Amino acid sequence: MKILAIALQKNGKPTAASFEVLTAAQSVGAELLTAVLAEDAFSGAAELASRGAGTVLAISNPILKFV
Repeated sequence: MKILAIALQKNGKPTAASFEVLTAAQSVGAELLTAVLAEDAFSGAAELASRGAGTVLAISNPILKFV
């Protein structure tokens, strides 16, 4: 089984809710893929990867500043 988690980021850091989603996904024991969509997703992606987010997709675009 594979799980896709969508991580939210605020002020350049993943939100607490994002870590809650990762914890729930990890408890299932499935292969985890996490997507971070933000104006600058790379710093948040590194933190998520260090906390066991599996494969992390960092998608950066200035238009995502207001999402």
